[in-house]
Amino acid sequence: MRNIEYLYEATKATDDLFERRLMVVAILTKMIEEEHDTVPVIVGGSAVAIYSQGLYATNDTDLILLSYVDVQPYMTKLNFNKFGKDYYNNDLDVLVEFPSGHLAGSPEKITIHDVWENYPVYILGVEDLILDRVNSHVSTNDTGSKEWALRLMGALYDSIDWSYIHKVAHEQEVLQTIEKFQRTVKRYRRNLDKLF
Repeated sequence: MRNIEYLYEATKATDDLFERRLMVVAILTKMIEEEHDTVPVIVGGSAVAIYSQGLYATNDTDLILLSYVDVQPYMTKLNFNKFGKDYYNNDLDVLVEFPSGHLAGSPEKITIHDVWENYPVYILGVEDLILDRVNSHVSTNDTGSKEWALRLMGALYDSIDWSYIHKVAHEQEVLQTIEKFQRTVKRYRRNLDKLF
């Protein structure tokens, strides 16, 4: 493993907050992965930010571990201070949250993104992220969740496993909403194709 201090300083020297967050998660992932048979997975708004290439704004990085690990020693080694369930590093201006619960989605759909060579981050699959946003919209009528479900569907349409989404949406009783959103995105894409 590369020298943690070197990677930490490289992270600190990075001006882009979005990149700093990914770098922190990559270092943390490597530390945990080397000692345990698990990894943290980026979920929630943090995952939306990654799939939207930083267009979605979020104040923290949400991580779910695939199996339990006491993260306190790792976060302390990376100069994070604990505040409730959150960890904050003042030097990096990075806030990390470990929400309670388990991964809401399929481990097989997790996306892997290399920040540095052999320093990956693991991200909730886009299908499960879309389902999360649709469920949030259906249960709370949150227009932001609807907007981001539609944006993700539109931007990543051809790489989405639609049979998986339809199957899980049926189980979660949001299939009608998924199909409605999918029709909207298809219409938009057809109209866009006509322009070009």
